[in-house]
Amino acid sequence: MIDIKLKPYSRDAFIHRSEVDLIQGKFKQFFESGGRESPPKAILFCGERGFGKTWLCFHLHRTILPQFSNLTSLYIALFPLPKEYDIKVGEWVIPPEPKPEETCKDLMVWVCDQLKIPYPNDPTLLEARRALVGGVEAQFTGGKALVLILDSVFEADWDLLETVEQNILAPLAELPNVFFIMTGRGRPYPWISPALRVEMKEETLKDFPIEQLAKGDETIKELSGGSPLVGYALLQSDDSVRALDEVAGYLLDVIPPSLERRRVREAFEALCVLNEFREGEMEVMIQAYYQARGEPVPKKSIRDLRDDLLKTYLFRWEGGGFRVDASLRNVLQQYLKHHQPDLWQKLNCAAYTIYLSYAEKYQQYRTQYEELANPFKEALAATGALADCERTIQTVQPA
Repeated sequence: MIDIKLKPYSRDAFIHRSEVDLIQGKFKQFFESGGRESPPKAILFCGERGFGKTWLCFHLHRTILPQFSNLTSLYIALFPLPKEYDIKVGEWVIPPEPKPEETCKDLMVWVCDQLKIPYPNDPTLLEARRALVGGVEAQFTGGKALVLILDSVFEADWDLLETVEQNILAPLAELPNVFFIMTGRGRPYPWISPALRVEMKEETLKDFPIEQLAKGDETIKELSGGSPLVGYALLQSDDSVRALDEVAGYLLDVIPPSLERRRVREAFEALCVLNEFREGEMEVMIQAYYQARGEPVPKKSIRDLRDDLLKTYLFRWEGGGFRVDASLRNVLQQYLKHHQPDLWQKLNCAAYTIYLSYAEKYQQYRTQYEELANPFKEALAATGALADCERTIQTVQPA
């Protein structure tokens, strides 16, 4: 087995990324201007699983922000971390089976303890909130700032997140010297607080500098797709296919227990060659996947399957269609391409057929659909499977 668990943060192992410069620059401006040039109230870094969000949070909290003598930062993980992770003073990790009001109150009490803010014995939720907000307002004035770093906000239980927003985030967001750095993946949480809804600056994590990790290994650069998690796994293994399979399993660990893990993985494998799609394309790809495997198509409706995939936070609606997280898409594509090439070719053939049929049906958009078909045509040609695909193509009319 490859050890692909989230490694404890190490300053020496951290590979510099531009997001660090962004945060460092914003707070440097804030202090040099005497607070006149304020950073955004909240900065949200969006990125897929395995893309280094937690390490970025710890690097900011432990290494970068302590460089500012008038800044206090606290790290709050709203999604469980591995037990091996080294938690230090000023860092809080959500407990197992959190209860919204109880956990929120515990978090407020913890923040008060970190900032040496007094509060009543065994406070109610309201008493804890009053103590926290009043204490922060009194303590962080003039040239002093508080930064709360909230890791994995979208993956948190949304009932808990609603309670945390109402009692901690929204009231603190009204204070001028309090700021938030957040990370998240999947479906965005619909903030109620105007300060968070309107003043949130969203940044998508830029491509990881995988060249520094791969150290010239072109296979690692190609297979990793820029994901540090995949890159580390490939470095540890002499068997790239096994490494990809185990990384896929790790990425899919977030599948809720209520769902059938095997079926969810099969659905993601069926969809992994598509960049963007709707329910009609989903149906065609699911049918092609099981037909290629010689198995009956599960009876679950496409809409029910769609709803199941949304629950994993590895699947979302974006722009004009559904998308699978790029990290998972890449891992599954590379795994199928190298472990089950026949299945991979049939999936590409099915996708090629979809867009050719659209080009034929919607003549006014023919050029655009032919352009969408080209990557699948090129993939099939590169593996010598294009001729077989074109011989077997039948016009497909997705719903």
